[in-house]
Amino acid sequence: MRLLTVLLPLLMIVGCSKDVAHEDAEYLETVLEELRLEMSAEDTRTFFQKHNHHLQIYSNCEMALVEEIAPCANGYRSTGIIRLPSRDPEHGVGVARVYLRLNGEGVLKDYFHDLYYEKLDNR
Repeated sequence: MRLLTVLLPLLMIVGCSKDVAHEDAEYLETVLEELRLEMSAEDTRTFFQKHNHHLQIYSNCEMALVEEIAPCANGYRSTGIIRLPSRDPEHGVGVARVYLRLNGEGVLKDYFHDLYYEKLDNR
């Protein structure tokens, strides 16, 4: 009975704690609040530079990496990387990959993201 009295609170604490991916997802949600649809390409680049990643934008018209946004009927795409705060020994370093779709004038129209972990993705 004494052992149960000691173990029960520990099991409750462990059961109530959040997992790494959940904590990272909450962090990323907070960060992505600053990324807004209808942002210009320059504002989108500035957002990723703030989070220590240079965003590379690809023209769907030229099928190439571009620095300057020029009218392009097929629009633009890009992937940005945001480092996550977790350093879990089981999962490894985590990053969020943010996939962006910009219209023909370089305005952000849509984005979605995935979480990737060094040790989980290299199995």
